[in-house]
Amino acid sequence: VLLMGVLSTFLVSWLGKEAMAGVGLADSFNMVIISFFAAIDLGTTVVVAFSLAKRNGKRARAATRQSLAMMTILAFVLVIAIEFWGHLIVDAIAGAADPKVKALALSYLQTSAWSYPAAAITLIGSGALRGAGNTKIPMLING
Repeated sequence: VLLMGVLSTFLVSWLGKEAMAGVGLADSFNMVIISFFAAIDLGTTVVVAFSLAKRNGKRARAATRQSLAMMTILAFVLVIAIEFWGHLIVDAIAGAADPKVKALALSYLQTSAWSYPAAAITLIGSGALRGAGNTKIPMLING
């Protein structure tokens, strides 16, 4: 996800400073969301590892299912909220920034928000696999 922000900034750098500022503003919000997903991912890792150590596979599967369902639903709710109320988020983050920067930030935020469900599923799935002792697949998936 961090790489996505760096690449996005690099790709829009030829469009000018407003585009770079817009991507930077939107990515600051994206990082907050991804950090939240990562926190739930860590919790899933702990619960799965604890459950499997106690030989309770049923609890580990339930924790994984709950985390996946909750974070996927939340990710789609965030996508919808950003589509409708993203301008409020950009206004809160950008403050008195140039209107062109805000418009570009909103456009990038609305586009990048569609990656939230995939990020949530990937992070939670990777956390569950790490908790189960499989660290190779999450490493390959997440880089």
